[in-house]
Amino acid sequence: MIRRICAVFTSAMLVAGVSHAANGDAAPSTRTDSKVTMATAAPGVGFQRLQTFMGYAEGECMEPRASKRIAQARADLQDRAAAAGADYVRVIGVGSIDQRGLCIDDFFRVTGVGYMRTE
Repeated sequence: MIRRICAVFTSAMLVAGVSHAANGDAAPSTRTDSKVTMATAAPGVGFQRLQTFMGYAEGECMEPRASKRIAQARADLQDRAAAAGADYVRVIGVGSIDQRGLCIDDFFRVTGVGYMRTE
C-alpha cells in the first residue's frame, strides 16, 4: 500500500513538472554499470542535464517476480539513457533505488533524469 502511494506521489510530481524529489536516504543509493551510473541524487558539478527517460518492463506487480521486472525496467532505463549519450541517471522517486518505480496493470515504469559529463 505504501509503495503504491509513493508511486502515485511520484507520478503526480512528474506531471506537475517537479524535477527533484526529496528522499530520506542518509546516503544516496548508486548503481554503476559500464554504460550509465544510476543514483538517487543529482550528480555534482561537471554534468549537463539531457532529458527525462523512462524504462519499461512487462510483468507481474507482485513478488516473487516483481523484483526481476523492476531490475529489467532499470536496465531499460540505462539503455535508453546511454543511447542518448547520458553518463549518469538520477532515478526519480522516494526510498532506495530498488524501491523506485511504478507498476500499474502489470507494467513497470522507472523514470530518471539523464546527465552527460561535461568535464
